[in-house]
Amino acid sequence: FQMFVASANAMYGYDPRTGKELWKVQHGCYSAAARPVYFNGLTMMCTGVGKKNELLAIKVDGQGDVTGTHVTWRTDMSVPRTPSPIIVGDLLYLLTDDGTLTCMDAKTGKQVWQERIRSNYCASPIYADGRIYFFSNQGKATIIKPGNTFQLLGTNTLESGLMASPAILGKALILRTKTHLYRVEDL
Repeated sequence: FQMFVASANAMYGYDPRTGKELWKVQHGCYSAAARPVYFNGLTMMCTGVGKKNELLAIKVDGQGDVTGTHVTWRTDMSVPRTPSPIIVGDLLYLLTDDGTLTCMDAKTGKQVWQERIRSNYCASPIYADGRIYFFSNQGKATIIKPGNTFQLLGTNTLESGLMASPAILGKALILRTKTHLYRVEDL
């Protein structure tokens, strides 16, 4: 088991049982807000704010400073600062703070497609019931079907903006807007 932490200046892998640092990758940015994701021996982490905001794919089997040896691929194109990436199957989805949605091959970092869903975003996307949901600061909900092509399933709008990441409770989505807490589900 490992715990992955994106922080100022570096990313880390820890043993969660002991707290021992296993590895680190230095990057020189700060305010890393997006949570790391894991896929097939790699953790993908956004570096945050700095000279070059990047997403790094790091092999998690290293020891010590693995900056020069364990970064499998990296990109600085359309990398979010706040919303976390999400992986569905073998595809990685990145949503920038200003609404550029990119789908990438999680193994290689190769772009599969890119689409503008226009708005400003802080909340991280969520995957539920075969769909990926994106919620904007202005209250716009965009729902897509995961896959190798962009497939918009629908859009909705909540009265006030949504900055908090949604949660799942059974078959319900829990959404906290600037003014209300919603539970959305089919009955």
